[in-house]
Amino acid sequence: MKHLQKIIDAYLKNNIPFAVFKYPNAKPTIIAQYSTNFIIDKVDLKKTGFLIHPFIKDKKTPIAFIKPDVFTIDFDTINLSNLPHFNKQQFIYNEKVIDFPSYKKTLQKQLNLLQTNVLQKVIASRIVELAKIEQSVLARKFEQLCIQNPNAFCYVFNLPGIGLWLGASPEILLQYENNVAKTVALAGTKKIEKAETWGAKEIEEQQYVGSYIENICDNLSLQIINKSETETINAGTIQHLKTSYHIKIEKENVLALVEALHPTPAVAGLPKQKAIQVILESESYDRQYYTGYLGMIEANKIQLQVNLRCAKLSEHNTLAFVGGGITKNSDIEKEWDETVAKSGTIASIM
Repeated sequence: MKHLQKIIDAYLKNNIPFAVFKYPNAKPTIIAQYSTNFIIDKVDLKKTGFLIHPFIKDKKTPIAFIKPDVFTIDFDTINLSNLPHFNKQQFIYNEKVIDFPSYKKTLQKQLNLLQTNVLQKVIASRIVELAKIEQSVLARKFEQLCIQNPNAFCYVFNLPGIGLWLGASPEILLQYENNVAKTVALAGTKKIEKAETWGAKEIEEQQYVGSYIENICDNLSLQIINKSETETINAGTIQHLKTSYHIKIEKENVLALVEALHPTPAVAGLPKQKAIQVILESESYDRQYYTGYLGMIEANKIQLQVNLRCAKLSEHNTLAFVGGGITKNSDIEKEWDETVAKSGTIASIM
């Protein structure tokens, strides 16, 4: 990882857009673009590159696409001499750290809505402030994330002026290859060390996501060719419920499926548009790329992950983004504890 650190240092110094990432059971890969026109208006799955899509697209949180001027698993082949240098436009975000009283107040409002059945589920999230991660150890922190989260998609990406992020996401939005798409219903959370069985709230929460996927397939006239049994998976120090779906689909229809899936009930809620409205009105910070999606697009393969267990790095601190699904059966203190547990993915490498 020593040469990777040199690459990261050089790219950050010169404001070069890049991503270093690792899918489960694959080697770490780097992609970099030697120009600054990485902002795009809409997703195009016909082009090769690394896509970074926000929770909700707006002027200060655009869709980004890193083109493959560099795209390799062999870091030693990257020439760092005569790199281009770019200026950057600085985007300003509301990054308010939420304390428990503020979180409790927001959740109480959401629970009141849930009791009236205006909502079935909504995702409440917050920012946790952690110590600064020094740029000089970023490659080592990426390596630690990969080791501690072998079943997650681990990454570091930098969009000059927008932010330097890292994360370890356990959740697939969509994978596509050979006319088959895979997606998952991933929801419900409990700590690994707790021997308790899954509660009704967590089971219901995960079933909402599964029903959502199945309804989308019906609406798009897509055939589900395989639906797995629901299983418990480990993600760092916590566990989730997961059901996998394999869907028969032509590549030209994949974008419609991606756009229908995002944002899923696991990151927004149900009904989708009402949940998004409640989130934008009640959360007192900008989610930015948290609960968006990201990953590689290639000619015959697409691998997109939901951006969870992630953090934004700055000169002063590390901001971890965490959240959880709220239903009318939620307990506010337990939901707070869940967000603390989820922040452990990033906190564990500090």
